Amino acid sequence: QLASPQPTSAQPSHRPFASPFARTTALARGIPIASLVGLGTGPSGRIIARDVIAFDPALSAAPLQQQQVSPQERAAMATASKQTIPHYYLTVELNLSSCIETLSDIDAPGLSFKEVLIKAAAMASLKVPEANSSWQGDVIRQFNSVDINVTLTNHGVTLLGCHALSLSQIRDGLLSVPATQPLDGTFSVVFQDHVTSFQPIIRSPQACCLAVGSPRDRLAFDPVSESFIPATMVAASLSCDHRVVDGAVGAQWLKWFVKYAETPAAMLL
Repeated sequence: QLASPQPTSAQPSHRPFASPFARTTALARGIPIASLVGLGTGPSGRIIARDVIAFDPALSAAPLQQQQVSPQERAAMATASKQTIPHYYLTVELNLSSCIETLSDIDAPGLSFKEVLIKAAAMASLKVPEANSSWQGDVIRQFNSVDINVTLTNHGVTLLGCHALSLSQIRDGLLSVPATQPLDGTFSVVFQDHVTSFQPIIRSPQACCLAVGSPRDRLAFDPVSESFIPATMVAASLSCDHRVVDGAVGAQWLKWFVKYAETPAAMLL
């Protein structure tokens, strides 16, 4: 007599809880991501890039230590990204005059246009979530939280849940996070002083990276008065992974970014 089939219950997923950048870093180092299960130091035990970098297979039970990614490792990751990701670039000019005036009106010491642009990038990513996504080979993963990697002239930080942070919290995050923290997020913003504009390399497996040059004071056309007036202008270039973000979506993201950057009060609506 044939045995009747036994009811089956849904089996829990055993896929390691790890960030996209952690998976990429582990792959580049030849470390099975499953080897780090239980060693994650991110939110809710999530495995993040610094866990992979600090992992020693011979001493897997030892406490993790924070280490800085070497220039050689960064160069290798950048080379791999440029060779495997189909980049394209979109560039706009921002008029920061209203942004600077707003910061002056609220009298917030220590705030600059950088905090406003970081917040604007996070809010634009909520409006156009395709930009806050990751190419996963056979699927595209879209993230609910906008975790922004910010690269400044001399160091980089990660701002988790940046869309929910105030400008003051973003400023504090830029100042308080150690410069040795490996970058691990869903979107990147890069600032570079002393250059007008540049085109950044996407940080795999992210889909976009925004590059912001140095502001310049010059004359700009004012459509209201139909004349040229003094203004503070800055160029911003968005690098996109064409597999995830097509040209129309990239342009839509930039439209929201420009709106929020040039009119910070719009982020309150």
